[in-house]
Amino acid sequence: MFRKWILPFLGAITIVFIVIGFVFAAQNKVTVPISFAEARINGAVISDSLNNFFQESSERLRKIEEKDKAGKYDDALDLTTQEFIKLQEARLKTIDLLGELTTMAAEIPNIPLHSAQSIGMQAIATKISLVDRLLNYHEKIRQLLDVLENKFLSDDPASFDTKTTEVIKAINDDIFAINELNRKYQRLMTEFDEKLQ
Repeated sequence: MFRKWILPFLGAITIVFIVIGFVFAAQNKVTVPISFAEARINGAVISDSLNNFFQESSERLRKIEEKDKAGKYDDALDLTTQEFIKLQEARLKTIDLLGELTTMAAEIPNIPLHSAQSIGMQAIATKISLVDRLLNYHEKIRQLLDVLENKFLSDDPASFDTKTTEVIKAINDDIFAINELNRKYQRLMTEFDEKLQ
């Protein structure tokens, strides 16, 4: 009879200790406002989607450059037009991301730990800089589309080569900066979380 009840009894004791552990951990941990936590989660989902887009976009730009160098201007133009349409969707998500960051920034003063507030604001400022770069990227793609349209319609397409190369380089620079800012944001948010432990 005793053996029959020993395992359930030990299981119940273990659960009690786990619950007590969580209660003490929760007491020692600084909590953030719910709206901050929700905006952070929403922002992370949007950021993941944008990261996937820009990884794919980098590959698509490589193909555009290949078509352009091969003199297949109509193909390059088609690919750029497709990229621009996809970028319109990414731009809307970027604006949504800015909204989530604004919510996070508004809640920073309600975090009870000053050192965490400081790091949190640095992280948000970094992400806002990233959003600015995303919007710049959008404009560069628009420029590339304009250049390729003019190149395709021109009697002297080669005269647009320098401008095309310049715009593509500027786009690649934006992609590099976006990746760097994203890494910095992730590092700062890790530090932010550590402060709240």
